[in-house]
Amino acid sequence: METHYAALGVPEDASADEIKRAYQALVLQLHPDKQNAAINPSADAADRFLKIQRAWETLKDVDQRRQYDAELKDRSQKYIGPIDADVDIDEMQYDEDTRSFVFPCRCGGLYVATEANLEVRNDVAPCSTCSLRIRVLYSIE
Repeated sequence: METHYAALGVPEDASADEIKRAYQALVLQLHPDKQNAAINPSADAADRFLKIQRAWETLKDVDQRRQYDAELKDRSQKYIGPIDADVDIDEMQYDEDTRSFVFPCRCGGLYVATEANLEVRNDVAPCSTCSLRIRVLYSIE
Protein backbone atom coordinates (compact mmCIF):
# COMPACT_ATOMS: atom_id res chain seq x y z
CA MET A 1 0.00 0.00 0.00
CA GLU A 2 1.44 3.36 -1.06
CA THR A 3 1.77 5.87 1.76
CA HIS A 4 0.93 9.55 1.45
CA TYR A 5 4.66 10.24 1.69
CA ALA A 6 5.36 7.95 -1.27
CA ALA A 7 2.54 9.58 -3.26
CA LEU A 8 4.28 12.93 -2.84
CA GLY A 9 7.77 11.47 -3.27
CA VAL A 10 9.07 12.69 0.08
CA PRO A 11 10.58 10.83 3.06
CA GLU A 12 8.49 10.32 6.20
CA ASP A 13 10.64 12.81 8.08
CA ALA A 14 10.15 15.55 5.45
CA SER A 15 9.50 19.05 6.74
CA ALA A 16 6.20 20.82 6.11
CA ASP A 17 7.96 23.00 3.51
CA GLU A 18 9.37 19.98 1.68
CA ILE A 19 5.91 18.40 1.58
CA LYS A 20 4.38 21.62 0.29
CA ARG A 21 7.01 22.01 -2.45
CA ALA A 22 6.57 18.41 -3.58
CA TYR A 23 2.78 18.80 -3.65
CA GLN A 24 2.97 22.03 -5.66
CA ALA A 25 5.38 20.52 -8.21
CA LEU A 26 3.17 17.47 -8.69
CA VAL A 27 0.01 19.56 -9.02
CA LEU A 28 1.64 21.62 -11.77
CA GLN A 29 2.56 18.42 -13.55
CA LEU A 30 -0.61 16.34 -13.06
CA HIS A 31 -3.55 18.73 -12.60
CA PRO A 32 -6.42 17.76 -14.94
CA ASP A 33 -6.46 21.26 -16.45
CA LYS A 34 -2.81 20.77 -17.45
CA GLN A 35 -3.52 17.46 -19.19
CA ASN A 36 -4.27 17.40 -22.90
CA ALA A 37 -6.62 14.44 -23.41
CA ALA A 38 -5.99 14.42 -27.16
CA ILE A 39 -2.24 14.02 -26.64
CA ASN A 40 -2.13 12.14 -23.34
CA PRO A 41 -5.41 10.38 -22.52
CA SER A 42 -4.60 8.93 -19.12
CA ALA A 43 -6.94 7.80 -16.37
CA ASP A 44 -3.78 6.98 -14.43
CA ALA A 45 -2.90 10.69 -14.26
CA ALA A 46 -6.33 11.47 -12.80
CA ASP A 47 -5.98 8.69 -10.21
CA ARG A 48 -2.48 9.86 -9.33
CA PHE A 49 -3.73 13.42 -8.96
CA LEU A 50 -6.44 12.27 -6.52
CA LYS A 51 -3.86 10.36 -4.45
CA ILE A 52 -1.69 13.46 -4.31
CA GLN A 53 -4.67 15.56 -3.19
CA ARG A 54 -5.54 13.08 -0.41
CA ALA A 55 -1.90 12.99 0.70
CA TRP A 56 -1.70 16.78 0.81
CA GLU A 57 -4.98 17.12 2.74
CA THR A 58 -3.67 14.74 5.40
CA LEU A 59 -0.05 15.88 5.65
CA LYS A 60 -0.57 19.64 5.58
CA ASP A 61 -2.42 19.57 8.91
CA VAL A 62 -0.14 18.97 11.90
CA ASP A 63 -2.70 16.99 13.90
CA GLN A 64 -3.82 14.86 10.95
CA ARG A 65 -0.20 14.15 10.05
CA ARG A 66 0.59 13.11 13.63
CA GLN A 67 -2.39 10.74 13.61
CA TYR A 68 -1.45 9.37 10.18
CA ASP A 69 2.15 8.77 11.32
CA ALA A 70 0.86 6.88 14.37
CA GLU A 71 -1.32 4.72 12.11
CA LEU A 72 1.66 3.97 9.85
CA LYS A 73 3.73 2.97 12.85
CA ASP A 74 0.95 0.70 14.14
CA ARG A 75 0.62 -0.97 10.73
CA SER A 76 4.36 -1.58 10.50
CA GLN A 77 4.45 -3.18 13.94
CA LYS A 78 1.45 -5.47 13.52
CA TYR A 79 2.01 -9.07 14.50
CA ILE A 80 3.24 -10.97 11.46
CA GLY A 81 4.54 -14.15 13.04
CA PRO A 82 6.75 -15.49 15.79
CA ILE A 83 10.04 -14.00 16.88
CA ASP A 84 12.84 -16.58 16.69
CA ALA A 85 15.04 -15.04 19.39
CA ASP A 86 15.82 -11.97 21.45
CA VAL A 87 19.32 -10.65 20.72
CA ASP A 88 21.09 -7.97 22.73
CA ILE A 89 22.45 -5.20 20.54
CA ASP A 90 25.89 -5.70 22.15
CA GLU A 91 26.02 -9.16 20.52
CA MET A 92 25.51 -7.65 17.05
CA GLN A 93 28.24 -6.26 14.78
CA TYR A 94 27.93 -2.59 13.80
CA ASP A 95 28.37 -1.65 10.13
CA GLU A 96 29.58 1.94 9.91
CA ASP A 97 28.79 2.30 6.17
CA THR A 98 25.13 1.28 6.40
CA ARG A 99 24.61 2.53 9.95
CA SER A 100 23.12 -0.80 10.91
CA PHE A 101 23.63 -3.72 13.25
CA VAL A 102 23.99 -7.24 11.82
CA PHE A 103 23.72 -10.68 13.35
CA PRO A 104 24.14 -14.06 11.62
CA CYS A 105 21.10 -16.27 11.14
CA ARG A 106 21.36 -20.04 11.45
CA CYS A 107 20.41 -20.33 7.74
CA GLY A 108 23.51 -18.38 6.71
CA GLY A 109 21.69 -15.10 6.10
CA LEU A 110 21.91 -11.96 8.19
CA TYR A 111 19.56 -10.12 10.49
CA VAL A 112 19.90 -6.38 9.84
CA ALA A 113 18.62 -3.67 12.20
CA THR A 114 19.17 -0.12 10.96
CA GLU A 115 19.76 2.78 13.32
CA ALA A 116 16.77 4.58 11.79
CA ASN A 117 14.42 1.69 12.61
CA LEU A 118 15.75 1.35 16.13
CA GLU A 119 15.35 5.09 16.77
CA VAL A 120 11.61 4.80 16.07
CA ARG A 121 11.40 1.69 18.28
CA ASN A 122 11.03 -0.76 15.39
CA ASP A 123 13.06 -3.49 17.07
CA VAL A 124 12.21 -6.52 14.90
CA ALA A 125 14.83 -7.52 12.32
CA PRO A 126 14.06 -10.08 9.60
CA CYS A 127 16.62 -12.46 8.16
CA SER A 128 17.83 -11.54 4.68
CA THR A 129 17.28 -15.06 3.33
CA CYS A 130 14.71 -16.94 5.41
CA SER A 131 11.50 -16.15 7.27
CA LEU A 132 13.03 -15.95 10.77
CA ARG A 133 13.06 -12.71 12.76
CA ILE A 134 14.72 -11.52 15.93
CA ARG A 135 13.86 -8.83 18.44
CA VAL A 136 16.77 -6.51 19.13
CA LEU A 137 17.14 -5.66 22.80
CA TYR A 138 18.54 -2.18 23.45
CA SER A 139 17.97 1.01 25.38
CA ILE A 140 17.85 4.53 23.99
CA GLU A 141 20.27 6.90 25.66
